[in-house]
Amino acid sequence: MTISWSIDEEAITTCILLTPSGPMAVNCNYTLQLTNLIEGVYDLHIQAVDVAGNIAQIITHTWTVGKELQIYTHNLINSKV
Repeated sequence: MTISWSIDEEAITTCILLTPSGPMAVNCNYTLQLTNLIEGVYDLHIQAVDVAGNIAQIITHTWTVGKELQIYTHNLINSKV
């Protein structure tokens, strides 16, 4: 599964991924590649900082992985960065 996003100006993004197993910091700069996801709900929290040091509001991307069919359901919240 690949999640990608764009930002209107040059910025660096940092991400925290909340998994059914617990939270983890992940490397993410405009894209995130995930494999071998276990069943459950996932939340990806993304925050951008531009070159002037302005910090954007955190956006959250939530999805659910279903074990039987490996179904991914996506909901993007606060999509403005």
